[in-house]
Amino acid sequence: MTFLDTRVCVCVCVCVCVCRYEFFNFSPVVNSQMKFETEFDWGGTRIVVCTAIVENLRVWFIEPRNQFFNTQSVYGRYDDEVRSQHYLTQATDGSLSFAQKA
Repeated sequence: MTFLDTRVCVCVCVCVCVCRYEFFNFSPVVNSQMKFETEFDWGGTRIVVCTAIVENLRVWFIEPRNQFFNTQSVYGRYDDEVRSQHYLTQATDGSLSFAQKA
């Protein structure tokens, strides 16, 4: 009787999507690698998607052209809930279309 050495390879695909806040423009790590990927219309505004390699991960930066994330901080404004809902919805709706191009 022989035993086979069974090895299982598991491949996990992670899609990291973040809002492209204004302060990313001052990051030499992120800004120097930023590469345009695609753009699309969603929720009454144009969405621009760029990628960069951060800590050896490909990160998708979502930038709506409605100035929603043109801020110096992530939280602490009067419209945090609205901006978060906007981002979550556009990220999940758009991620299927632009992540498939990865």
